[in-house]
Amino acid sequence: MIIEDDPTFAQVLREMAHGHGFKALVATSGGEGIGLAQQFKAAAIILDIVLPDFDGWSVVDHLKAHPETRDIPIHVVSVRDRPAAAGMKGVASYLTKPLDAASLRQVFAQIKQEVARPARALLIIERDPDRRDAILAEIKGEAVDLVSVASASETLAELRSRPYQGVVLDLDVPEMDGIALLQDMRQDPALADIPVVAFTGRSLDRKEKNRFKQLGAMVIAGEGALNRLAADVKQFLQGLKGEKPEKAQQEQTELPALSNRLLAGKKALLVDDDIRNLFALTAVLESNGIVVVPVKAARTPSPGCMTHPASTLC
Repeated sequence: MIIEDDPTFAQVLREMAHGHGFKALVATSGGEGIGLAQQFKAAAIILDIVLPDFDGWSVVDHLKAHPETRDIPIHVVSVRDRPAAAGMKGVASYLTKPLDAASLRQVFAQIKQEVARPARALLIIERDPDRRDAILAEIKGEAVDLVSVASASETLAELRSRPYQGVVLDLDVPEMDGIALLQDMRQDPALADIPVVAFTGRSLDRKEKNRFKQLGAMVIAGEGALNRLAADVKQFLQGLKGEKPEKAQQEQTELPALSNRLLAGKKALLVDDDIRNLFALTAVLESNGIVVVPVKAARTPSPGCMTHPASTLC
């Protein structure tokens, strides 16, 4: 999808998209682009920052904040100078106008790579090479893109460089306490809703456990945490790939009414502080055509959640 208010340049991008085997939708304003992105599942978005209705970075913020669109790679092409890394807000690339055909071809080549690689990505944060290799060995072969980093600074940089659908976090990460790193993630709108499985070999007190619940993270602690982690991560990955874990299959037999076609296309507000339940229920609901809207476990839906603007079920 192309969000560009210059009709001449938009036509150039459309023709290049066709030449690379893509269909192209063109929006001439930020509002129109957001609407089309929510209506159609685009492989990628090429975005101008200078738009007639509002700033392109606001478009990025909106797209990254909504589950339906947050995983779409965004490639910026603008007359504005490229911002510092901290201001990139997770966009996949940034090119400054004017630019040549070779640079544009590079953008479309990158989009092709994004389409070809697994749609789901999991970031593993582990400082110990042996433990990291053990985790990777347990889950290798899964159809999910696995990336590992060893420090807090690497974590934040990587999370902002591309969309991730899950994080496995060693609480003893260097440079920053694991809880502080998780807090930083939750304060960033682009990262706030990424599911996190945290683990540590030490025992946690009630206060620490409650803090993780407030931050919407599942935590595995105590002796044997690493062994338990492998099984939980495999189930975690099943949810990332949209497969039905065993629990989801059980839930489906208990909810036969969900096959009713009247529910197809409806939105459901799903709240759960256990990531395994979240993925299991998501798999069941989505298999019946329902769009799931995740909500942080720390938020308590009001009795009037049926009036939530994003949901028709609760």
